[in-house]
Amino acid sequence: ASAERARLESRQLLDAARMEAEEARLEGAREASAIKEAAARESGRLLDAARMAAEETTRVRESAERESGVMLHAARMEVEEGRRVREAADARMLEEVAATLAAAQQEAAGIVEAAEGE
Repeated sequence: ASAERARLESRQLLDAARMEAEEARLEGAREASAIKEAAARESGRLLDAARMAAEETTRVRESAERESGVMLHAARMEVEEGRRVREAADARMLEEVAATLAAAQQEAAGIVEAAEGE
């Protein structure tokens, strides 16, 4: 009887150990599932953040491209305005030289007439 009791207790202990092992396995599976879900959420957040950063980078690049285009256009306009100012200055200088030359020619003609009249 005592051997039978020992076997029964042994079997009960073995059953209890199996149940504890199964509970531990289930708890481990639940924890692993929770960790997996948390990792998936964090991964999703990181992916969203990366997408947002990429979109912001694209917006900044496009804005910089537009701004550089505007600046390039403004620089071209300044170069064109400088060319026009230089051409106008050249034309005024030529007009002044022509007027001075015409005055000198008139003065020379007057001197020649005066010399011929004497």
